[in-house]
Amino acid sequence: MKQFTASISHELRTPLAVLRGEAEVALMQTGSIEQYRRVLASQLEEFDKLTKMTNQLLTLARAESGEVDFEKQSVNVSAMVQRLAEELEPVAASKNVELACACEANVMISGDPAWMERIVLNLVDNAIKFTRPGGHVTVTVTRDSRHAMLEVRDDGIGIAAEALPHIFERFYRADPSRSNRAEGAGLGLSLVKWAVDQHHGSVDAESILGQGSRFIVQFPVVV
Repeated sequence: MKQFTASISHELRTPLAVLRGEAEVALMQTGSIEQYRRVLASQLEEFDKLTKMTNQLLTLARAESGEVDFEKQSVNVSAMVQRLAEELEPVAASKNVELACACEANVMISGDPAWMERIVLNLVDNAIKFTRPGGHVTVTVTRDSRHAMLEVRDDGIGIAAEALPHIFERFYRADPSRSNRAEGAGLGLSLVKWAVDQHHGSVDAESILGQGSRFIVQFPVVV
């Protein structure tokens, strides 16, 4: 609890300091309407980050306390991943990142569609964020006799070996190059891990710093 409270305080301190600093500078200076608009636009970005962080914290707290409804129904992972990849393609294109998707047809699991979407979106969005312009992100769905496998691979900036064991911990961000305020509060992968556990699955990561990362999620298949 002490570590959790300290982490929250640290995460909130930076955006609040930014908001206060920008407001103080704006009040001390006589600027044009355009300058004030830029300040307000910057503050809106910080408000958005605070809102996203708060929503993630509430979701994680509710999930871990058993207050989240978790549906179980047949989910066509292949169709879902294909659709989400198409939706994320403009996001990748805006960063000059090539997003490719290859799905074995009709891979089915028993799970919650909304949480499955959250798992896929989080992993693919992270891959796009941490891939340099001109890079590639590949999403695949396959199956064997027991498992459905989702793999998200990128040739981005990678994760240091000493950081890999900690990336699913809440608030953890690997290093300053992966800790830009725009990249979130380090809560997304905690939610991914929780959701995968609820599906009786597993999630693992492999990475080489400077060369890219590979996330592998496995779920029991519907027989």
